[in-house]
Amino acid sequence: MKCLLLLLFPSPNTVVEYMLKLSGLKAGEVLFDMGSGDGRTVIMAAKTFGARGVGIELREDLAKKSMSNIHEMVLTTARNHREWRHV
Repeated sequence: MKCLLLLLFPSPNTVVEYMLKLSGLKAGEVLFDMGSGDGRTVIMAAKTFGARGVGIELREDLAKKSMSNIHEMVLTTARNHREWRHV
């Protein structure tokens, strides 16, 4: 029997912002975040940089937390909502 343990080590917002600046992310571009956790990178990409984001997360609890965070930040559109899925 295999046991898989997936831990969350969230990046501080200052680090996320630096990564996105360093990447040269521009408005209208799409950011794919593998292991998106609580969605902070996708949220900042949309809110601060005007990009679209797709979060991919294996843990259902974190995918749900991401959606909750997005709703709280009033970033949800019909299109974004379809893109967030538990994988």
